[in-house]
Amino acid sequence: MSIINNAHPGSQIRLICLIDRVLNRRSVKRPIPLQELMEVCRPANLPKTETGQKRFKENLEFWLEEGLWQKDDTGILQKDASTREQDLPSRVLNVCINQNQNKSILEGNRIEPFLRSISILLVQDPLTFQGQMRGAPRHLISGEDVEDAIKSMVPSLHINASNEGKTLLEWGEFTGFLEPFANGKIVDPTRAISPFLPEIFSETESFSIREFISALSQKLPMLDTGRYRRETESLMEKNGWNAPLENRVSASLSHALLRLRAEYRIVLDQPSDDISSMILTKTNGEDFPVGRVRYRGDR
Repeated sequence: MSIINNAHPGSQIRLICLIDRVLNRRSVKRPIPLQELMEVCRPANLPKTETGQKRFKENLEFWLEEGLWQKDDTGILQKDASTREQDLPSRVLNVCINQNQNKSILEGNRIEPFLRSISILLVQDPLTFQGQMRGAPRHLISGEDVEDAIKSMVPSLHINASNEGKTLLEWGEFTGFLEPFANGKIVDPTRAISPFLPEIFSETESFSIREFISALSQKLPMLDTGRYRRETESLMEKNGWNAPLENRVSASLSHALLRLRAEYRIVLDQPSDDISSMILTKTNGEDFPVGRVRYRGDR
């Protein structure tokens, strides 16, 4: 069942982090037997409730099935000995996307509700930092806000405010698509994008802006031009939503690229006369034309 429903297997981010930390901190990268893992994560001095034991095993088994960790006859271990605790969000996100490479996210009730909901939130300009600085700002405080934001774009898409809306906020922040703002959260995919930059630029130092967005959307299909984005946009268009101009980058991706530029991760070259350039929108509403994107590396 859906990972954004807090009663379903796979939904407990704290348990994922706890299990991953134990696997990473083994003195030697060797499998840990299930019973030992359970005892480490749930010490004997804590109440041994049947519900707690069931929830731990369900969440562990869910993510083993999805391929986040691996299991053999001797126990459970990381898939890669080079993994770090701080890259867990990008590893989880990568697993979610890889498991849905050849499937439509408009169907299914496992990881798909998270992917399609995030795709729909990323489209909405009023939910971005740019939206907070300009007219009609909105930010996500409660599960009801999430439900309203999803239904405003796709009325037929059901999100339960109490069980799913609040959990989606947690998953959005964990994976780097949402950022805290005031007493709620806004849409900002900067942290989701950042871990994928070294791989995207592994064979070249720069791309045209269109090539870069295409390469980025292969890694994160919920961003502009990505497959998840196109699937959800097809639903929104049926309800009267109009896509932005072909040469304009969405508000959420614009903010992320400008933020990565401010962090000295990338350089955005502004062309003097380039018909293939695209337009980002700055926080104050000004246009920011970009011809090429260059990588500065981790600094």
